[in-house]
Amino acid sequence: MTYTLRLSKAEEQTVSLQATVDADASETYWFAGEQYLGKAPRGQALAWAPSMPGHYVLRAVDSAGRSDSREVAISIAQ
Repeated sequence: MTYTLRLSKAEEQTVSLQATVDADASETYWFAGEQYLGKAPRGQALAWAPSMPGHYVLRAVDSAGRSDSREVAISIAQ
């Protein structure tokens, strides 16, 4: 999956990260590679502002320890 951010406002744009988790999970923890991005309560999204274009592996880990990941690409357009 590729997300394209506009060059003129790249630092103001975010990618919304949200995961569907089981009812026993209260929060989702987000990572880009090994970098911790933050946490979001179940059912809510986390706004991620990538620091630069590139390929990332985004990983969601719920409060019960279950995880899943996806590869994404971030590009900058004029």
